[in-house]
Amino acid sequence: MEYAAKYETSLEGLVLISSVYTDYKPQNTFAFLKTGLPPKNQIDANKWYMENIDAFLGGYFYNTQAKNIFSNTVTSYSVSAHVGGAKNDISTMVRGLDIPTLILVGEKNEHPLTTIDTAQKLNRLFLNSELQQIKNCGHFMFAEAPIDFQNIVLNWIKQY
Repeated sequence: MEYAAKYETSLEGLVLISSVYTDYKPQNTFAFLKTGLPPKNQIDANKWYMENIDAFLGGYFYNTQAKNIFSNTVTSYSVSAHVGGAKNDISTMVRGLDIPTLILVGEKNEHPLTTIDTAQKLNRLFLNSELQQIKNCGHFMFAEAPIDFQNIVLNWIKQY
């Protein structure tokens, strides 16, 4: 985002996928009630990841020992991202940027910082942005709904 802010006139467009770190900072207690309290939401995410990692990464994931760590991880990545969010607030950096921007968000609220609420806040910061919510998927929409994802992105690119 620093590059986009610095070289706004040099960019033809941006595609933001499950973006985080706007000025929206949900309270842990309420946000996690929507997405699942740790460690449940992390276990669900790990289950999906383990079932789909081979198709997702192909032959790139040769370290099966590291791969198996995911099935035992119960500490929620959501907590660490939430705590780190205040350090990475991009709202002032992108407010008023006039770059054609496609903002994509999944319908499932897996993580309290990548919900439709966050995407809507980010959408309001850009002057020339379009928000699309993809049904039946979460953070990894490009893997969970690849055809819908591809169609939305390609149709958006055709406008420019």
